[in-house]
Amino acid sequence: LMDTHEIQALASPDLHITAVPGTVNIQGTVLLPEVIISLRELPSTASVRSDDVVIVGRRAQNTRSDDVVITGRRTQPHYKNGQPILVQGGDLAGRGRPNLQEQDAPLTINPDVTIELGEKAVFSGFGLDANMQGHMRILRTPQDIIGLGSLSIVNGVYKAYGQKLKIERGRLIFNGPLENPGLDVQAIRSVESGDVKVGITLNGTVRRPESLLFSSPTQSQSDTLSYLLTGQAAS
Repeated sequence: LMDTHEIQALASPDLHITAVPGTVNIQGTVLLPEVIISLRELPSTASVRSDDVVIVGRRAQNTRSDDVVITGRRTQPHYKNGQPILVQGGDLAGRGRPNLQEQDAPLTINPDVTIELGEKAVFSGFGLDANMQGHMRILRTPQDIIGLGSLSIVNGVYKAYGQKLKIERGRLIFNGPLENPGLDVQAIRSVESGDVKVGITLNGTVRRPESLLFSSPTQSQSDTLSYLLTGQAAS
């Protein structure tokens, strides 16, 4: 399915695709038996959409001649007195590049696809190294393409404050845009004495994470941070 520096994946799709003029519907399931995601920073392809990008299902605005637009059939040539009519730039009307003012609306793609992770799903990036499990559904709403579902983090560690913390609980929660899932992560460090546990919780979203230190039994904030960094209390 994909083989880049950031993502290597194998896919086993079971899809039903139907098409009518102007619309393609995709339904079914895609199993990813093996997927490795390695991110050190967000790839350039994850940047904010530029004005040159035409979103399927939306009409292009002020499209330039070098933009790529998915359209329907090409406008037919126009004739006058048996001869093709020339348009500005010397092109034959309806030939060469399409007349952007007369082109059909962009093709609309409607996905309703469930993505299932297999046993070899690995994520590494942003301080997190873990295996992933779960499934999510990708579908189109009137506004955008979104994800629904959650992916669980198992057998993982989270690097923070110079330490490798064991992930005790971890989920990526999809309930909206695919590029910004919610976070539900708790990572811990067990102190050598065994009677104190400290760690960090991550909530919010991938784009706006919120972190909080905790300890059990409850310690002062300075002792909690000291246990996390050195394994010993500050006092």
